[in-house]
Amino acid sequence: MKSHRYSLLTLSLFACVSHAQNWEPPTHIEDFRPIHMILLKSGRLLTFDAGLSPNNGVASTPRAYLVDLDESGPVTQASLTPVPLSQTNFGSDSINMFCSGHIHLPDRDATVFFAGGNRVVDGVENMGTHSLVTFNESAAPNYWERVGEMDDPRWYPEVTITPAGKLFVNAGTRYTDTDPPISSDMVTPLPGNQFFRSRLPWDAPLHTSVYYPHTLSDPLDPNYLVIAGGQVHGKRYNLVSNTFENHIWGNNGLNWKIFPVYPTVTDIDGLVIKTGQHNIGGYDRDRGAALYVDLNTNPLSRFWFDKLNGEGTDPVDPAIGRRNHIPVILPNKDLMLFAGNRFGLFETEDEGYFSDDKRRRQPELFHRDPVTGQYSWTVIPDSASVDRGYHVTGVLLPSGNIIISGSEPIWDLNKHSFEVYRPPYQQIPNKPVIPVANSSTLYYGEPISASIDVHEGRSIESVVLITMPTVTHGHSFGHRLITLNYQNGQITPPSLPQKATPGWYMMFATDSAGAVSQGKIVRLTERWSRNVPSKATAQSVIGTGMTEDLFQSDYLPIKEGRATGRYTLTRREASGSSANLEFLVTVPPTGDTSRGVRLRLEHSIEEVVSGMSVLLQMQINGGWENVSLEDEITPPTATDSLQQRVLNSMELPQVAPGNHKFRLRYFGLNAGNSIHIDELQVGVWQSDAE
Repeated sequence: MKSHRYSLLTLSLFACVSHAQNWEPPTHIEDFRPIHMILLKSGRLLTFDAGLSPNNGVASTPRAYLVDLDESGPVTQASLTPVPLSQTNFGSDSINMFCSGHIHLPDRDATVFFAGGNRVVDGVENMGTHSLVTFNESAAPNYWERVGEMDDPRWYPEVTITPAGKLFVNAGTRYTDTDPPISSDMVTPLPGNQFFRSRLPWDAPLHTSVYYPHTLSDPLDPNYLVIAGGQVHGKRYNLVSNTFENHIWGNNGLNWKIFPVYPTVTDIDGLVIKTGQHNIGGYDRDRGAALYVDLNTNPLSRFWFDKLNGEGTDPVDPAIGRRNHIPVILPNKDLMLFAGNRFGLFETEDEGYFSDDKRRRQPELFHRDPVTGQYSWTVIPDSASVDRGYHVTGVLLPSGNIIISGSEPIWDLNKHSFEVYRPPYQQIPNKPVIPVANSSTLYYGEPISASIDVHEGRSIESVVLITMPTVTHGHSFGHRLITLNYQNGQITPPSLPQKATPGWYMMFATDSAGAVSQGKIVRLTERWSRNVPSKATAQSVIGTGMTEDLFQSDYLPIKEGRATGRYTLTRREASGSSANLEFLVTVPPTGDTSRGVRLRLEHSIEEVVSGMSVLLQMQINGGWENVSLEDEITPPTATDSLQQRVLNSMELPQVAPGNHKFRLRYFGLNAGNSIHIDELQVGVWQSDAE
């Protein structure tokens, strides 16, 4: 495909303005606004506008581009390569990726997973879509692939990676702004860009946000997700019972401090920061507001608070009231707010928006003083050239620079541009260097030897991971910073996936002079792979269902439950008290057998009997031997609950590459009791974690 190259120096679209030293002048990018912007593992950007549909695939404006940035000179230059949705792959469907939710998969390619979007039905726009789609930059020219459908159509959905590496698709709207979905979806990535999807009930109360309800894993409990943003005050989602729970209680009415229209949420080492416009004692468009909650505290006693520097101090609030703005976490653990609206989505001159004191061109910086420990917000006097609001995008680049783009209204050609902001740390010479290759894989709790090169007389202050940005509507999905342990030339990732869920991150180091390294794009994952069990057979039971493959992707909407792929075991009248399920597991040639075998079992069991238990065995030399650390594992006690158990015990000769037979033995079943297995995952330790 043809590429287009733009130089920021050669454009004359914009009126002459005085550019501060931290802002580069803007560049125009054709008749196109980057409303969705995603950083890929190559360092390129995937960005698209409001019309990314196969119907535009052969049009002159493809609505989606891969962007290569050249930041080597004083002014950034960009090359744009069209990557439209192809009618060959998608047909002339009404699918439109605008207003979808998206996040990187933890696979080796950093595939981007999209849920929902916008469509036109009977001539009416702004309807949700059922579609699940992926984008893989290494699969050129077939970058895009439609991989399934959800039961409910959605636009504005939240997509969250769970600690188990699954995708929780939640909220959004179906047909109108007040028509929330009636279900959620749990999607499990499988090899070969296949996906296993389970439909879950959606029992959230009406005041739970349906618009991108900013969701994070709970760092203290792998069975919960924390919903802290959007228009919701605070909820938790229980991954075991599949229910929403009240969470993050208000402190003297502080829940309502921020006006509930497109506030933003970020997480810096467990400190959740929510920002917007002040709403207590009267809505004030021009007054900023912030609320905080510490996810490192007991989940049952978490409160929103605003006196971040302690009781008796003033609230720590930004100065400028903003909605529809974009937050960006910096490598040095600061936070910056960019752009935003004063009122509404499309400001008019009648509202005073175009007067100098009403524009939101100045960023604002959130900072913790390393000496006093006190927090503060500071307005940065350096102003952007373009005022941006609703549909603004902002991405931290591996260079440490920040690219800001997008915004409404579509008729304002100034919005068809991007600007690059170079934070002050870019002016500090002699940056530290992290000796880690891009696309490296990190494993939970396993240190890597990486002695960071630091200038003489300086030391390393911090090494951090920041989630790879996937941005739209003022929201980067799962936007979080995690500090890593760096000692004696070794970098150690978190030991638990709830601290930093599986996926792709940028790694940065900051030294004692404030210099920030070039970011390295890395993957964080468990050191085990998922393998699809095949040819499952049942003994001592009546077995029905899919015996060839317990995993089954749903490509068509299923209105009631999820029957496809379910396997049912029912104990016979006189065959003893156990039910056995045998299955094969393939250990690939690259298996790191020295680490043993880890088996992750996830299944639903109905009609649980008191005293029921399950045991995992492996066939060795024609006989069955127990391989679990625990002889028995108690199944779930609630109907259709999700059970997760991790077993890790095998000797080297037992896990040679090839096929191995395992079986689950369920004990304590009465005659006629049934076990319904929706999903069975088996993970094998591997050197490349694939």
